Amino acid sequence: MDNSLSRQEIVELLADFVRGAISEEDDKYVVTVTRRESSIQLHAYFSEIDELSRTLSSLEVNDETALYGDTRYEIIVREESVGPMRRMREDKIEVHNEENGLVYELSSASDEYLVLCKS
Repeated sequence: MDNSLSRQEIVELLADFVRGAISEEDDKYVVTVTRRESSIQLHAYFSEIDELSRTLSSLEVNDETALYGDTRYEIIVREESVGPMRRMREDKIEVHNEENGLVYELSSASDEYLVLCKS
């Protein structure tokens, strides 16, 4: 799978995801999301999108659910809960494997992984 996406393609994915309208300013895109009488503006800076694009293009994809590179491996994990509501994780859980020099982390998906899932 080709992971290279242009700046425009990434911002279009973002706008599509939130059903927003894209405009361009000096050094950023502005995605405006309007619902009923209120609206919100999301700012996507060119430099941040370019870095996201570079990082994503340097990674490999396996079975459309695993994103990996030389020093990382990211997959989707389903967190089970006895309660019916969805849990938004702000913190992360880390386990250090000193013997093998590895760190395992349970956290929110990276921006690269979210772009991969949406593309």
